This record gives sequence, structure tokens and C-alpha cells, in this order.
Amino acid sequence: MSKRPRRRLFHWTLRAFGVLLILLFVGSVAIYFVGQQIAHNILRTKLQELVSEQLNARLDIGDLKYHFPYSLSVGDVSLVTPAPEGGDLTLMSFKSLGITLAQFPLKKGPLVIERVDFYQPTVHLIETKSGFIGEKSLVRSDEQKKKDPKPPPKLSDVLQLRHVAFTDMRAEYDDRTVAGSQPLVWENLNASFDSQPVAGASHRFDFTANNGEAAQVVSSGTLDLDSLVLTFEKLQVTTLIRSHRSDGTLPAAVQKVIRQSGLGGKAVINVTATIPLMHTRDLVANAEIRIDNGQCFVQDFPEPIQDLNLVASGEYKNRRIKARIDHLAARTASIGASLQPLGGTFDRNSGRWLVDPIRLDATYEPVESMQKFWRQKINLALRCRLHQMEQKDQVELVFANTTITPQGLAGDLNLNGSVGYANHDLTLRPTTLTGLGGTLNFSGVADIPNRALNLTTTAEGLDLAKVNVVLDPVATKEMHGTLKGRFDMQAIGDLSGATGEGAFRITGGQFARVPVLSQIADFLRVGRGAFVANDAFGHFKMADHGLTFDRIAVSTSTLRIRGQGTIKFDNTLNLKVYADPAGNWQKDIKKTGIPIFSDVIGAVAGGTQSAIGGLSKQFTSLSVTGTIDKPKIIPAPAPLLTENLNKLFRAVE
Repeated sequence: MSKRPRRRLFHWTLRAFGVLLILLFVGSVAIYFVGQQIAHNILRTKLQELVSEQLNARLDIGDLKYHFPYSLSVGDVSLVTPAPEGGDLTLMSFKSLGITLAQFPLKKGPLVIERVDFYQPTVHLIETKSGFIGEKSLVRSDEQKKKDPKPPPKLSDVLQLRHVAFTDMRAEYDDRTVAGSQPLVWENLNASFDSQPVAGASHRFDFTANNGEAAQVVSSGTLDLDSLVLTFEKLQVTTLIRSHRSDGTLPAAVQKVIRQSGLGGKAVINVTATIPLMHTRDLVANAEIRIDNGQCFVQDFPEPIQDLNLVASGEYKNRRIKARIDHLAARTASIGASLQPLGGTFDRNSGRWLVDPIRLDATYEPVESMQKFWRQKINLALRCRLHQMEQKDQVELVFANTTITPQGLAGDLNLNGSVGYANHDLTLRPTTLTGLGGTLNFSGVADIPNRALNLTTTAEGLDLAKVNVVLDPVATKEMHGTLKGRFDMQAIGDLSGATGEGAFRITGGQFARVPVLSQIADFLRVGRGAFVANDAFGHFKMADHGLTFDRIAVSTSTLRIRGQGTIKFDNTLNLKVYADPAGNWQKDIKKTGIPIFSDVIGAVAGGTQSAIGGLSKQFTSLSVTGTIDKPKIIPAPAPLLTENLNKLFRAVE
């Protein structure tokens, strides 16, 4: 054969081989893409069947890629279940997830999963009074599975998990059992879960998670994949709370509370628990919480709370909580308090709770800025019982032999009575403070939302010498006498704007060291001994940051003083005083038959001149200004008076 035909045959053969290669390449590419599409469809179906065979839910998948031989990438995934009120409820969603398989996925049978990596998952839990939405119907019952044409595989057969990871997770818990509560949202969560099979379907796991600086979680335990029983042998949550946190890892409502309260400190929670995931109401758990070096402040309380330390424990079983505070202590600049061990129970089924008797010990030592009002240290031993009323939202606090011990006072003050709470109102039921030679009785109502207060206080037989020790244990000014009186007060908002009305009577008093009276005695030249044994009474109204007296009187066997005017809370005076050195007022005031204020003090006001006893025709009139400690006495001409005392008080204006 000539060279030309051979060369031509070679070229044709070469061209045919090239065409064949091209056809093989194109076919391979076509087969690859067709095969990929077929594989994607098969794997998508297997993933969705894996969910639908175990749950009353469907798995919506946006995008799926198969990486030969054992990996899957899935995007835009949602776990959707029927909502009780109709429609769909998305329980979980994932921006993407990566799956590593334990076996070749295209062979017959279910997928066998070894590792799952969740990216930007979102979990939404909604709790109602009947439990978590979807909880009862989410997991398919055994009866439902028996009706399937082919029994579904056990979870332990398809989940041979060794590692599960969550990256940038968002968890939202919506507690609808409490009206008006805001959802609790945790963002930027990262968690990892490593496990090893130990026996049958049981896997031992180690779990760690963190929420930035907000919380860290470390846990270990077992999970039975078939019975879906989760056991925490150890679950430790460490939380660092900072009032200036603004990184978005906590919900806005919680951040607002933390900022407003200045809440801060470190909290460590340790838990052991057994959780049947198909029946969470059968949860059994034990927990301990410890807070170290916490701090916060309370609205309208001038001093921040510091050194807050708490150790508490609890048990949850059969929807019943049993809790115990083993240690609680805190302090402010002036108050230190500690709570003795306290236990209690709460039944979630009935909503009823019970608390052991409360024993709280506290010490009050006023700071320098408060010493102008109160100087001495006070020890408080609070002994009370807190219990729930017939209506579950009503509470009563009963004081039983609570003792108050002011510094320098021989003996204790004893408090007995009760405080009730209902419909946002605090009701101070008749409560008695015994001591100081007599009793103080309190009753009233505080409207908490409107910050309104109505309080009635009555005093019976108080020894002013003992009262003086309580008010100022180092005072050099002596005070003597027996006090009886009543005071009604009303306030809305700030107490500085409080109003009220009151009356008092003092018998057997010694007022020689009272600056106003001693100055009057010096002016009249009657000597301060005139105030050694005397009586006093008065009626006043409180308003505009002060007391306005429409009548006030002090009397001895040698001197009578009547007056009207104001005493401001800044100690400034503006009084008109009428003095009668020639009077003889030893008769019992009650014989006038006219009460000074209600019927607390007896008969004082408005009686005629003759009813009180021989008044002189000429009074000494004085104007008193300045302050309580430094009064200024200015004489003024006095009118001739023959009318009764009530007209006298009207005339002095």
C-alpha cells in the first residue's frame, strides 16, 4: 500500500478517536450532572423521610449538594409542624447544615448519619398552660408507626452520631403562661456535642456551649436515641452579668432591666436531671445556684445593694418545685442583712406555694448624710410568716415577735401584725409596735402602680425620754413626758409632697430645754423652771413641706402659752404665740367635753374661756421666727380678750 493511503487512514483514525473522546467527555459530564440530580433527589427524599418517619413534621429543604462519597451540604432548611390553632409552626430553621454519613448514601435503606454541623440555626419554643406547643403531637406515637406499611427504622439505626455542632445559633423562648411576658432571646450561641455509644441505643455525650460573655455551658451525660431520654449527670451554667452590656446577646427587655437596676455579678448554676424528651412533664431535676459579689440598686432606694451573695438549691419532680435558700447576704452603705436558711415549695399543677417561717437579721447604721434625721445603729431580728391566701395572687406577711433594738435603748421593740398584698395593693393591717413605755399602732394601704399611700398612726402612752434615746442617743437635750396622739398621712409619688392631719397630747412633760419655750421663759422672766412639770396639746395639718398648727398649747401652774403658725421641715418657724403668766391651768382638759381631733386626745379645742379656768384680761403677744434651734422672739401688743378661747384663736389672724 502506498504511503498516501496509509497517511489518510491514520488521519481518519485519529479524528475518529478524537470524536470518541469528545463524546465520552460530553457523555460523562451529562451522566455526572444527571446522576448528581438523581442523587440529589434521592438524598432529599431520604432526609425528608427520615424526619417524617419519626416526627409529625416535615423538613423543607431549599438547596442540597452531594459531595461524593459521604458528605451532604443542605441550605435553607426548616422543620415545620402543624400548629394547634391551624396553619404551620416553624420549630427550627437553619441557614445551612453539613452532614457526614457513616455509610454510602445511595444504597438501599435509610441514611446513617455520623456528624451534623448546623450553621445559624434558629429555635423557637412556645410554652402555654398546656405545655410546649407541638410537644404532645410532634413525636409520632407507637400506634401511628404501627399503621405504616413499612415499620420505620429505629433512631439508633440511623443516627450513629459522634459529633454535632451549632454555630451562631439563636434560641427564643416564649413563655405564654405569664401574661405580658417578653420572649427570652439568646443569640450568637455556639455549642458542640460529642458522643460515643455505650450500650444499645445509649450514647454518652459531652456538651459545651457559650453565648459570648453572657454564659458558658459545660455538660455531660447520656442520651437514649430510641426512648429519647436525656440524662444530665453534669450541667454547669456560668453567667457573668454586667449592667453596661449592650452587645445584643440578651433580649432588649432583659438588657433594660439590667441597666435600670445596675444588676451585676457572677452566677454559677449546677444541675443534674433526667428529661424524657417525649414527655417533658415527667422531668426530674436537682439544681444549685450560687451568686458571688453581686450588685444592683432598687428604684427610689438611695443606696446601691452590694456584696450580694446567694447559695440556693432546688428539686423539680412531678411538676412540684422544692427550693431552699442556704445562704443570702447583702449590704448597702447603711444596711447589712442576712437570711437564715429558708425552704419552700411550689406546685405548678395547682399554682399553690408554701414558704417556711422567715428569719432575717439586719443592722442599720446611718451614713453621715442621714444622721441629721437618725443617728443611732439599729438591729432588726425579723421573724415572720409568708403565706398564700385563698386567691392565688393574694399574699399575706405576718409578723410574729419581730424585735427592733435601737442603740442605747434598754430593751427591745416588738412588732406584731400583718401586711397583705392583692391587686397591686399593699394593705398594712392593724400592726402594733410595743415598747418605749407604750404602743404605736399602724394601718393603711399602698397603691403600688400609682405610688399612692394612706397611713394612719396612733400613739398611746409613749415615754418621751425613751423616744428621745431612739431619735438621738447622744442628744444632750432632755425630753420627758407621756405622749398620746394620732396622725393620718396621704402621699402620691414622692413622700416629700405628703399631706396629713394629726393631733397630740403630752402629760407630765418637761420642756425647759426646748429652745422656743426657754426663750419665751427668758423673755417673760418667769424662769425656765416653769416648764419642769407641764402639759401640752396641739392640732396640725401637714402640707407644703411643713406642719401648720391651728392650735397648740403648753401649760403649767404658772404659765400658759397658746399659739398658731407653721414649722417647716427645714426647721424654719413662723408662729404667733400668746402667753398668760397669771393663769392657773390644772384642771383636767377632758372636762371640757370637746375632742381635739376625732376622739383621740379628749376635750381640748374650742372650749370657752370659763371652761378652761380664769384667764387674765391681758395676754402677752409674741412673734416667733428663725429656726427651731435658734428662734427669734419679737414682742407685739396683745389684745384685750373677753371672748372664749376659740374666738381668740380666730382673732389672732
